[in-house]
Amino acid sequence: VPGKFSISVRWVFKHRSNFRKFDALVVMSPCHMLTPVLKIFIRKPVILDAGWSLTDGVLSRGFKFQNLYRLPITFAIDLISMHSANLVLVESFLQIVRVQKYFALPLRKIRLSYTGLDESQFGSSPELQQKKNELISELKKRFDLDAKKLVVLFRGKVNRESGFENICEAAKLLSNEATFIFILGERDLPPKDLHNIIQLSKVSPIEMKEIYEMADITIGQISNHPRLKYTIPHKAFEAGYFKRAYITANSEGIREIFNERSVVYLNETNPESLAAAIRALSNGKNRVKLEIEIGLQYQNKVSQAVINNQFAHLIREFASELS
Repeated sequence: VPGKFSISVRWVFKHRSNFRKFDALVVMSPCHMLTPVLKIFIRKPVILDAGWSLTDGVLSRGFKFQNLYRLPITFAIDLISMHSANLVLVESFLQIVRVQKYFALPLRKIRLSYTGLDESQFGSSPELQQKKNELISELKKRFDLDAKKLVVLFRGKVNRESGFENICEAAKLLSNEATFIFILGERDLPPKDLHNIIQLSKVSPIEMKEIYEMADITIGQISNHPRLKYTIPHKAFEAGYFKRAYITANSEGIREIFNERSVVYLNETNPESLAAAIRALSNGKNRVKLEIEIGLQYQNKVSQAVINNQFAHLIREFASELS
């Protein structure tokens, strides 16, 4: 569907006969605004795969005076789209409670569907596996020279949720013990006085796979941001898929899928606590226990196959209710 809303409305109207062939339509986030459009033009049941509300996205970025107008508009979009949908899918059990409360949705209209990970992007064909990459070769050479140092990976945005300042301060405390790989946006810059970091951006899925396999430890969100209570960061699924030790703030959302045998939860989100957790994982036996457990819990609860099967079951259940 074309990106601009006015154009997408005309496009949906033009192709309405094609859409009417289907029993139901699924709207993916962040295209919430199309939900009422499809209900009006197509008149078929609509499932909104929201994950989380658009309002949460606005709140997580913080308030600026010039952006205050966005909050009521975004809330209105969420409210209209969710009530227009026949079914709303969200990313965690805690999101079900939150969406029901703030958007006055009946519980029967809300279902859990974990966002998960597209495992196929990391490739399994011989051509992709044998593909040589200059970046990966250079990283491997550096880690061979620093064989005694831990390799710690942080991938994500530099924002209020990530606790990036805590991660950078922990990197300073571990300057002689660990090398940090930061995969950030092109405009995100770490402090200049950090000498034990490697900063990357625009990493391909194949490169990402190689980097995860080189890492000893991965870091999630290290902050007290309220949104961490009900969301599950994408990197948590990646840590499970690649079977890597994962350190994060004490998050109720992540605890839905990974328990304390598989993840290191920090009760205090400060540089000292993070550095201490990384030091504790310098013991290879401690890491191996976490790696085995997080891999098992990922495969049993939130692998791509499991989530796909759950989604198919949900659709069949939905279709039977409609009939």
